[in-house]
Amino acid sequence: MYSSIIFSIFFLYVSINNMLFVIFPDNSVIFEKVLEGNSATLDPGIETLQKDHTVRWTKGLKFLSDQIFINETFKDVLQLNERTGALTINRMTRSLEGFYCVKNLWGTDPHILRKYLVMVYELVPKPQISSAPANFTQTDGICSVSCSARNAPEVFLSWYQGEKKIIEISDSDISVNLTLPLQIQSQPEVIYTCRAANPVSDATVMLNSTDWCPPHHSGELLWVVLQKHQTVSQVLWYVNAMHFYPLLSIITAVWPDVVFIINQLFLL
Repeated sequence: MYSSIIFSIFFLYVSINNMLFVIFPDNSVIFEKVLEGNSATLDPGIETLQKDHTVRWTKGLKFLSDQIFINETFKDVLQLNERTGALTINRMTRSLEGFYCVKNLWGTDPHILRKYLVMVYELVPKPQISSAPANFTQTDGICSVSCSARNAPEVFLSWYQGEKKIIEISDSDISVNLTLPLQIQSQPEVIYTCRAANPVSDATVMLNSTDWCPPHHSGELLWVVLQKHQTVSQVLWYVNAMHFYPLLSIITAVWPDVVFIINQLFLL
């Protein structure tokens, strides 16, 4: 007895003339999620219409009357399958989303009641990746990148390392764009993917860790020759090029006619 009560909460099987019908209660909702511009087909719940079958569709939660009328909003948009009673909505727009109800009659008695909630989504735009130079640490070879995407209903922004999802965010406030930072190392070389997705579409952008986070070297030996009027004035050795190049601009400002000859010998 207990199992039959639980079963009847969700749906009820009815057999009439050796044909099987499914009766859905009023609180049963079937979600149909569709990409804007695409079509959606709503199934009335039977495979083939019989002689005494009548299929009635309406937009909204209630059948106002038995009177049949066509809303101009649906002109050249609706298509009804005469064999199954399935309703196809073409060129879906946001104005067409909402509840759609179908009532299938055997004679005058309803045998199948279904309620659809059609939800329309935009195509997800491609996310953008930017670097974060302020977070680059020369001593440990770690840098930071950030992926951003325009927010919309049910959009998730994720980072993947190979096939593995490592972090994901979403925000119900669609006025705020989604931004997801990530720290990466240049070595070993890894391919990361940023993915923006909603229930009907997705877009991705990839990055190579070595390209976005230059490898760190413990030392870089430079041989620098300052030459003025064909005379070698000084030979300088710099262990780290990062410290030399800022100094180069200062020397050039003081002695604009000095010629620099720089050779990179090897990396430590």
